[in-house]
Amino acid sequence: VLIYTRVSSKNQSENNDSLNTQKNTIMKFCKENNYNIIGSFGGTYESAKGDYMREEFNRLIEYIKRQKIKPFGVVVFMINRFSRSGTSSIGILDEFIHDYKVHLIEASSGLDTTTDRGVIHITEKILDSRKENLVKQETIIPAMKSFLSKGYKFGKTTVGYDHYGPRVENEKFLSKVQRIVINKDGKLLKQAFQWKLTGNYSDSQILQELKKRGLSITKQKISKIWRNPFY
Repeated sequence: VLIYTRVSSKNQSENNDSLNTQKNTIMKFCKENNYNIIGSFGGTYESAKGDYMREEFNRLIEYIKRQKIKPFGVVVFMINRFSRSGTSSIGILDEFIHDYKVHLIEASSGLDTTTDRGVIHITEKILDSRKENLVKQETIIPAMKSFLSKGYKFGKTTVGYDHYGPRVENEKFLSKVQRIVINKDGKLLKQAFQWKLTGNYSDSQILQELKKRGLSITKQKISKIWRNPFY
C-alpha cells in the first residue's frame, strides 16, 4: 500500500502534531493488518479545495499510473485527508478502483473500497467533507469580512505599525483588544508616501531619504509597500 497524509495550512503543519498523528495511526493500522508500505506521499500542507492543485496528491496519482504492478491501496488517516472537493474526488476514487484496481482505505475506521457497501460509505464521507467545507465558507467568511470591516487585521501587521492583541508572540504587545498603532517607522513611511505623490522623487531617492532618517528598506520591499492596500 501507499500512504498519504496532509494538513490544510502552513500554520497547522508548523504548530500542531497532526501530520505525526496521521502517520503514526496509519503505520499502526498497516502493521495490524499486514499491509506492507511501499511509498509515502504528502507529509506537508496542501489545501483540499482543488485536487489537481496539490503537488503531493498529483505525485501520488502519477506514481500509481506509472506502476505496472499496482499497489493494493492508498491508506489515509481519515477520508477528508484524501479530499474535500466532493464530486471531483469521487471521480478520482472511481478511477482508482475501476481503472487501476487500487482501493482507498481509512485507517481511523478500517473502512475501505473492497466492497460495494464500503464504496458507498467512503463516497458519503467524501460528500460530507465537501458539505462541511461549504458550511465553513458560509459561516466563517462573513465573520472574517465583518472582522476586517471593523479595522482589525489577521496575522502579523505590516511594517510601520505595532500589533497589540490577545494572540501576539511578543508579550509587550499583549492586549485584550486588538489595536494596530502607527510607530516611528510608520510615520517615516507616511512621509515616503507624500514624497511619492509629488512625483518628484524616484524610489531610489526615497530609500536614501528614509535611510538618512534611520529606516532601511530594500527596493523590493518599498515596491510591495506602494501596492499594499493596508497603507
